[in-house]
Amino acid sequence: FVSTSFNNLEVVLPRSHSVEEFLQTKRDFASFGIYSKGSLKMWMEFYAPSNFINIEHYLEAGFDGAIINLDELLSNILGEDVRGLDMHHMSRYINVLISFLENNNFKKLRRANIPILISGKMALVEEVLGFFILNNAYGLILKNNNYQGLKEHVNFLEKKLLKIN
Repeated sequence: FVSTSFNNLEVVLPRSHSVEEFLQTKRDFASFGIYSKGSLKMWMEFYAPSNFINIEHYLEAGFDGAIINLDELLSNILGEDVRGLDMHHMSRYINVLISFLENNNFKKLRRANIPILISGKMALVEEVLGFFILNNAYGLILKNNNYQGLKEHVNFLEKKLLKIN
């Protein structure tokens, strides 16, 4: 199937373990007529420390949006799977996650004016959500009905953060 026009379509590219693999994926999609142009947008998932360490190369390769999978990223930073932990146990790692982002090119991603979506249970931890609100995250990806009362909580948190800053 090859189409000459895609309207208002956003594609999340499969995970890439390296910039070369990311470029090959983009070439593979382009061979089917799917590439970032006009209203067709290509998003990249950030799930590994190397995605941030090599951010300049990924930015040069080009993508239109970033999805940061916080639980996967934290698991890869720690070298152990934290996805099965409850929120209380995951919250022990807030400083590890935020410190990693602050010290490993997150600001370069933000300065590139690329929309950022965050996903994972860690996105619901107040300090982490606050960090991303202050850094102009575009939105959240939620699973398993984790959205009850979230709109009110985000509105409250935004007002609280604006008063502090």
